[in-house]
Amino acid sequence: MIQDNILVAHEAFHSLKLRRNKGCPYMAVKLDIRKAYDSWIMQCVTTVSCSLIVNGKSMPLFYPKRGLRQGDPLLPYLYLFVSDVLSRMFNEAERQRYISGFQIKRGCPKISHLLFADGTLVFGKATYQEAVQILEILRQYAVASGQQVNFSKSAIIFSNNTPFCRRTEICAQFAIRSDSSVSKYLGLPTSWGRSKQASLQYLVDKVTARLQGWKRALLSQAGREVLIKAVVLAMPSYAMACFKFSVRICSLINKEIRAFWWGQQEQEKRISWIPWTKMVTSKWHGGLGFKDLECFNLALLARQAWRLINHPNALWAQVLKAIYFPDVDFVNAQEGSNPSWAWKSLLKGRNLLQHGLRWNIGSGESVNVWSDAWVPMLPSFRILSPVPPDKENLKVSNLVSARGTWDTRKLNALFQPYEVNGILKIPLAASCDTIVWHYTKSGDFSVKTAYFVAASLSMATQPSASRPSAFWKSIWKLRVPPKVQLFIWRTCHNALPSQVNLYRRGVVESPLCSSCQAKDENIPHLLFFCPHAKASWFISNLGFIPDENSLSDFGDWWALLCSNFKNDERLILERVATLCWQIWCARNKRIFEQSQESPTQTVYKASVLLQEFLSAKEHDRLQIPSLAGLRLSSDIKWQKPSVGWYKFNCDTVFDPHSHRAAIAVVCRNELGQLISGCSFVRLVLSPAVGEACALLFAICFAQSLNISHAVFELQIPSLAGLRLSSDIKWQKPSVGWYKFNCDTAFDPHSHRAAIAVVCRNELGQLISGCSFVRLVLSPAVGEACALRI
Repeated sequence: MIQDNILVAHEAFHSLKLRRNKGCPYMAVKLDIRKAYDSWIMQCVTTVSCSLIVNGKSMPLFYPKRGLRQGDPLLPYLYLFVSDVLSRMFNEAERQRYISGFQIKRGCPKISHLLFADGTLVFGKATYQEAVQILEILRQYAVASGQQVNFSKSAIIFSNNTPFCRRTEICAQFAIRSDSSVSKYLGLPTSWGRSKQASLQYLVDKVTARLQGWKRALLSQAGREVLIKAVVLAMPSYAMACFKFSVRICSLINKEIRAFWWGQQEQEKRISWIPWTKMVTSKWHGGLGFKDLECFNLALLARQAWRLINHPNALWAQVLKAIYFPDVDFVNAQEGSNPSWAWKSLLKGRNLLQHGLRWNIGSGESVNVWSDAWVPMLPSFRILSPVPPDKENLKVSNLVSARGTWDTRKLNALFQPYEVNGILKIPLAASCDTIVWHYTKSGDFSVKTAYFVAASLSMATQPSASRPSAFWKSIWKLRVPPKVQLFIWRTCHNALPSQVNLYRRGVVESPLCSSCQAKDENIPHLLFFCPHAKASWFISNLGFIPDENSLSDFGDWWALLCSNFKNDERLILERVATLCWQIWCARNKRIFEQSQESPTQTVYKASVLLQEFLSAKEHDRLQIPSLAGLRLSSDIKWQKPSVGWYKFNCDTVFDPHSHRAAIAVVCRNELGQLISGCSFVRLVLSPAVGEACALLFAICFAQSLNISHAVFELQIPSLAGLRLSSDIKWQKPSVGWYKFNCDTAFDPHSHRAAIAVVCRNELGQLISGCSFVRLVLSPAVGEACALRI
């Protein structure tokens, strides 16, 4: 990842900045390659000839002419083919001691250069001799590849102990400027001071410039919402993945976004009707789902902390370990003296990571019972019972009996009953203990779940939402234009510029309704009791007669309306929402355009708006069919296995209160006759674990019946989303244990999943004589018999 290079470069720059003793001075040369993506790539692409093989026959040669444009996904790979030569030249020069490289601290690997795409950094001693050697390597590389160094855009950064005369001499040799305070490497600053705001001010300026460009277009609030979420909030994410932003920087970016959201025109000041802290909450909790930049920053840093734990052999991980935690692991690392900005940022990410980091128990030999997080059912994943004398170093493996099960006698003697109950739900295996992220099914870290953890921790200090999530879901699930959804959302928050709300903020002199001049214009009056609104409701045939005595708050009225209509009657809610929107539009036309609209026109426009939107949605649904709504046909029957085969139907029922799973298996022959069946109940963590246990139990049951040709038929809804990480390598099971590797392929036409089981190492002894094992996804017909056992 690009962040790896940035972190190594940042630590190198930080070390150069701190060198103040009389030791050997060092330098970092930042090179800009001229025409890195132009002439030589075109030569590589256009001078080759290509031929396609069609139906086994080679077709005539043809010659590419256009090449690859800058930004093409293949383009960086073409550059890497050539830049690898430059990397080998620097490595050879370091091996022959022509250049010395740079060792940040004793125990760190030496760094002679860093390359990422066309970003090049070269490190060495700040001497005339090494400068000559670096220039000679660049000259040879330019002759061989055609890539020239643009010295006018390059820069040299010296350590603080480099004499001024030597800096001048080396800069003259390179014809490069010295230690530019505004230079960047891979888009991030190479220098910074005590205040990080100046270093990141360019991000605030970029956000401001982008928003100013959009203000020239007339965009609805729904359109602005999409642009903010898809573009603006993604702009600082690159830097946020490496550095912790200050509260001030986040506030400045939020200020620009807030001004764009509430005010469309340039230099326009609008009232922020809803606090930003509310708008960054989820839509299910009354907000708009905008990212909280501070929480998002911590989530991205937590991802880097996760990678540091899981990739300890990477160069950047080795550098950080040698500098800051040579004798401990990262989880127990301290800040240390003179830490870099990046390291302090990673520690912030680690603090968030620890809220979801826990051990997945295998053998239990690596996990300390008292200090490690390893019990998923406990709030902090840790044991809170007092530590008995001489038990401080107790391992989880010491709690396992000789039979490979939990030793309940030891558990009851050491822990509280609720802790024992949580431990008994943990399945045991002979594999290695692994660190997992608790909030994903696969155990792999995700920024999305980390953000939700950070947001929940931030919201813990704020008052809870006054309305349940079902209330807000009823708004966002309406099949109406997004502008109508936003209007209803704002109305429920009492965030419309009615005369009463404007009067409270000192904008207008009177709270009276501008249409009827009879009563104060609050939201209920505006939408229901003003003569025009009352007539519109009467004409609409919705059967709603406004009552001023019972309708005082729109949010309460909407909640009552939702409780009276079920999901199949949501069209009524959609008609109500669009009529409220059209009444609001008619009111604005009377005030700002002096245009009078009859109640009949208002009702008609609301009806047309809803009908056109539903028609467009239906057209899109027919054009792009989705598999989400497909259902299995009720006339699909259980099918017999092939001749000579036996079919095992297995299923599980999970009780979320007791965390017990009832697992049942039945076996039938080729005639459909019941051969045998069995069932049992066990404690499990989740439905997915129960279904995995059902599969394993069915395979063991087949082995106990000495059946060699078996078909296993089951439903696996909870396991459907699980994926193996490509970074995880297959490990052999321990002696006496067996390992299954499973994968599945889903057929959307027959709604069946062909699941293949690969037996590795000693697993063949468990299913002896099986040529292969087929598992298919089927309807619940085959499992009905199993569930009756």
